[in-house]
Amino acid sequence: MRHPIRLVYQEDAERMLCRALALPRSDSLRVTAEANPPTRLRSTTGWRLQGRSALLEAGASGMEVEPRLEAPLLP
Repeated sequence: MRHPIRLVYQEDAERMLCRALALPRSDSLRVTAEANPPTRLRSTTGWRLQGRSALLEAGASGMEVEPRLEAPLLP
């Protein structure tokens, strides 16, 4: 069984990745989420790698993330 803190970290990474992928293609956070930079440390995994592995485990790695709907601001 995985450590509870690790599960929370993986869920947060998955949520962050999905939110970033739901942004418009011109958004800098989405560009960052889609990038695959080399890792600097072997023992460290970032939110992109953790999020992708969580989606893979859930069987949702090939699914397209729907764009977020913008809520209109009240006048």
